[in-house]
Amino acid sequence: MKSHRLSAPPAAQKGFVLILALIMLVVLSAAAAWSAKAAISGEQVANNLRIVTTAQQSADMALRYCENKMIAGNPESTGSPALTVNMDGAPIPVKWQTRSNWDTLANTLPASVTDSTDSAGIAMSVPPKCIVEELRLAQSDMQSAQAYVITARGFSPDYTADPTNGKTKTGTEVWVQSSLRF
Repeated sequence: MKSHRLSAPPAAQKGFVLILALIMLVVLSAAAAWSAKAAISGEQVANNLRIVTTAQQSADMALRYCENKMIAGNPESTGSPALTVNMDGAPIPVKWQTRSNWDTLANTLPASVTDSTDSAGIAMSVPPKCIVEELRLAQSDMQSAQAYVITARGFSPDYTADPTNGKTKTGTEVWVQSSLRF
């Protein structure tokens, strides 16, 4: 007679490997999602910096344009439109502070200036502007001097203004100011 060896029944599986694999899958998925979010955030930060830098360069361009026109002493010497200078006799220049004055008193840079300087190929939706105002100085030692405050605004390519109050709706606007004394 043949004897058969009886084997023990198989042990019940506890599923430890399955649980460990699922935990690892969740951790790897979370790491991949965080990495993708970090990459997108980095792109957004870089784009915002580019937009602000473009607006800053636009404002600087307008400021230098008006300064150069004033220093030249003859705003029409380069063949471009004359520079409007506000000389209403007020001791402190305040016209630049009123947004509606930017539509009526501001000098808008000609397209020939903005096109030739824009080497990056970025189209400006609103050209940069500047306001030149006379600054009354106290006379010293019987000498009179002429002084001007120049305020310039530059805009990002995606700039739009709220039609009701003129404030920035989208995009970026940068304001810069300088003074000249002759």
